[in-house]
Amino acid sequence: MLLVTTITSTAIILLPGAIAGRDAWLATLGGLAVGLVMAVTISFLGQRFPGETIIEYTEILLGKYIGKTVSALFLTFFGYLAALTLWDFGVFISSSLLVGTPMMAINIIGILVATYTARYGLEVIARVNQIFLPLIIISVLLASIIVFTMPKTSLAHILPVLENGTKPLLAGTAKVADWLGEVIVLSMVIPFLYPQKHSRSVAMVSVLISSLILLLVSLVVVATFGDISPTLFFPFYSAVLLIEISRVLRLDVVITTIWIIGSFIKISFLLYILAHGTAQWFKLVKHNFLIMPLAVIILSLSLIILKSVAEYQSISLQISGYLLFISLVLPAFLLLTAIITGRTTGKKDVK
Repeated sequence: MLLVTTITSTAIILLPGAIAGRDAWLATLGGLAVGLVMAVTISFLGQRFPGETIIEYTEILLGKYIGKTVSALFLTFFGYLAALTLWDFGVFISSSLLVGTPMMAINIIGILVATYTARYGLEVIARVNQIFLPLIIISVLLASIIVFTMPKTSLAHILPVLENGTKPLLAGTAKVADWLGEVIVLSMVIPFLYPQKHSRSVAMVSVLISSLILLLVSLVVVATFGDISPTLFFPFYSAVLLIEISRVLRLDVVITTIWIIGSFIKISFLLYILAHGTAQWFKLVKHNFLIMPLAVIILSLSLIILKSVAEYQSISLQISGYLLFISLVLPAFLLLTAIITGRTTGKKDVK
């Protein structure tokens, strides 16, 4: 279930409310349909090339030079996700918790923890995720239930549907599809699944669970803030801050802590598969020695990739097409190529 943490850890905080407004919940449903197509595509490729990652079978399908070029796009995508997640982490902490603390200091701490975890391998990351994913889901459910019981919260705020037409909805759907498109990371870990025939169900269940979480969060935000939800950069966190039960129970602290841990897991996972994929790209036997230099690159990118929250909201709309090209179009093209050419490794499941 690393996929659920990968998809939702940042999406919970950065809901597409600024894009789809009160129709954010509809955007989530639209994104779900696209996400399921991505999940099926990736799982079919994994079953056709058991024991190999997308970096390896891309070269098999497209040849050495074109294959390496396309696989480099996938590696760039993984690196971009890691840097953006670290940026999200730094912005959230520096603007909401440790106000005034330099973002560089926060990001350095974040990448050091992620690097330490990634060096222990995929199994350790997965076991840490097994512990904290249930806590993430429970905390989101608990917070949502409490917010829904508050007097000012009303599902009537989701009406009227499509008030601003379909354009904001389509933009929101594309953004949700971007998040769900992170299911492509499965293409790097299918070789570690046993039996690999379960990869399709793993992918589809992960996308479904992630979509349900995002749907719930979307409804909470819109029901709480209505028309002003598009103006909030951390809308779900803002909704949780409204909860006042007692001085003992600080649910915002719980949500924040769980989200920070989820971000660490996601960055560690992305750093691991980036190092693993880079080693395969260069035909190297080991990848651990690549983790530190790649971590430095990710840290550097997280500090220069975006200058402000406003820039993030603007650029996220502009690059949605490019991200969908990598997470949806390229895998679909690879699968079509494999079917037409009849290419397959012919290997059986490997552990």
